[in-house]
Amino acid sequence: MQFGHALWILSMATLVGCKGDDGPAGEAGPPGDEGPAGDVGPQGDQGPAGEPGEDASPPVPAVSAVFPGAAAQGETLTVTVLGTDTAWDETTEIDFGDGVTVEDVVVGSGSWLSATVTVADDAADGPRDVVATTGDETTQPAVFQVTDAPPDIQVDLSALVAGQWAHVAVEARDEVFNQFTTLEFCDSYDEDGACVPSMWVATSTPVTNDARHLSLLVKVDLYAPAGTVDLVVHANGDDWTLPLDLSETTPTVLPENDLQSASIEVENGFDAYEFTAGTVGNYTIQIIPSDPDRFSPHIEIFDPFFGGLFGIREIWGESTTLTVTAAPTTYDIVVIDDPNDGRIGGGEGYTYGVQLSSSGFPDITPDVEDDGSASIPASIVEAGEVDYYRLVPTADVTLDLAVAPGADPATALTDSILYLYDDAFVEIAYVDDNFEDGSEELLGQALTAGSTYYVAVSGYVDFFFGFSATGDYILNVTRP
Repeated sequence: MQFGHALWILSMATLVGCKGDDGPAGEAGPPGDEGPAGDVGPQGDQGPAGEPGEDASPPVPAVSAVFPGAAAQGETLTVTVLGTDTAWDETTEIDFGDGVTVEDVVVGSGSWLSATVTVADDAADGPRDVVATTGDETTQPAVFQVTDAPPDIQVDLSALVAGQWAHVAVEARDEVFNQFTTLEFCDSYDEDGACVPSMWVATSTPVTNDARHLSLLVKVDLYAPAGTVDLVVHANGDDWTLPLDLSETTPTVLPENDLQSASIEVENGFDAYEFTAGTVGNYTIQIIPSDPDRFSPHIEIFDPFFGGLFGIREIWGESTTLTVTAAPTTYDIVVIDDPNDGRIGGGEGYTYGVQLSSSGFPDITPDVEDDGSASIPASIVEAGEVDYYRLVPTADVTLDLAVAPGADPATALTDSILYLYDDAFVEIAYVDDNFEDGSEELLGQALTAGSTYYVAVSGYVDFFFGFSATGDYILNVTRP
């Protein structure tokens, strides 16, 4: 039995085996999730009281705003004054400084009042303090500006340019304009101080818009020299003189048969060109506006034989071509926006093309002298157009030249002008004395055999009112 017991022990030892040494420790695992927050602990004891604060500053009364904030010397006006932390009442006084008299004060509330003030003519210009006083209360000041007095009369431009059409506005400080107001441009003054009217400036009749505003249209001669010119206004028994600078214009050469691009960039602006006629003939200037709804072109050609305002040929409004007959010399052209269309040209949309071309013109043949008469029907189509005819007598002759209106009264030329020139384009005769039916006559014109003469017919043009006669006519050439 002991032997069996020993075997059982041996068997168990074999099955269990002997215990070995401990192995190395494993790596630590990741931390677990954070546990829930614990309960809030009880409130701690209250800390000690702080030091006592200082007393707050009391509000300071002040003038916070003044409307309007400025006035001119000599002006009387009502000024509104607002306050902050003020207690204004009927005893409140308001002070605008030296030279400003307070006529009346109306207090609307403790922080609002109005004052009627008059600024003396000699009050110092610049800022000054406005202070309100009520009993012992004096406000912090606000600023009020005194400005120089506006002139009695002022004009909306300071200079004129040769060749310019300008819309001019004249403004008076007081109500002085009426239907008897006149004005003039003066180059100088005689020994008695009377105006010597400028030969370079012409004007429309001034329009009295109201008692303080006038408007007019001014035309400056293209050949006016640099200098000054006075605009003198006569109104309500007084005279005012407004000097204006006058500057020259140098035209740009316009080549023949070459379309040029241009623009009128400034208000009341214009462009000036010149061309030289190589031979006697018709020359046509065409204007092609990029936007006809905005830019309605007006063209002028200055005749060097007359020069100045008396040598202008022109068209108005929607017409875009102007034809003249030129001798071999240099002519000047001005392009502007139509001054009568209610717009003042200049700026975006006032671009255009301009082109010069030339051609001959119709002849009155020598047959006139052989059979004794010629009757030529024709028409003035464009505003400012002039028709020219060449006449070369084969013998010395005396002729009558006459313009008659066309047969149809509805389309007849209503006001014509008749000219006669020699071969150098020097005017021999001119007539424009019938304003009723378009008829004109140059009688008993003695012409020399073999010489060249030019007969011209045009419609009457009014510079300032945009009127230019057009229509059908008959040119009659007869022996008396």
